[in-house]
Amino acid sequence: MTVAQASTAAGEPLIEVGDGVWKNVRVVGQTYEPVGDPGLSALFGSSPTTTCLEATAAANGPDVYTAEGVHFGTSKDTLTATYGDRLEYVPAPATGIKPSAGYLLRESAGDLAFVLDADEHIISISAGPGVLPSTACG
Repeated sequence: MTVAQASTAAGEPLIEVGDGVWKNVRVVGQTYEPVGDPGLSALFGSSPTTTCLEATAAANGPDVYTAEGVHFGTSKDTLTATYGDRLEYVPAPATGIKPSAGYLLRESAGDLAFVLDADEHIISISAGPGVLPSTACG
């Protein structure tokens, strides 16, 4: 989906913010190989597409919502009440770059992965085929 298509689907213009566009490559020294410029200016004026997206809560940053209204800061109780038995708990792997436990929602329209903080509130949402709380778009 392009940014223009996502804006149309959302019914409002999307403001491009973030810290970079990254290739899905092997991690070396805990860094990814960047594509384009970290301010995402490489996307302006083009029609990029993506199959995976990850957003992490940041102080004074924008919020991200699912179609059901789940967003950064949503409690575990609200998350599980919203998705019910469609939501699967995924324990943290023993190793990895981001060994996070979380919740996974697998649906035909796409997968969603949620990572919660120690107070059991959502701090990260990933969307795309095969996402997991510990791997996001990998």
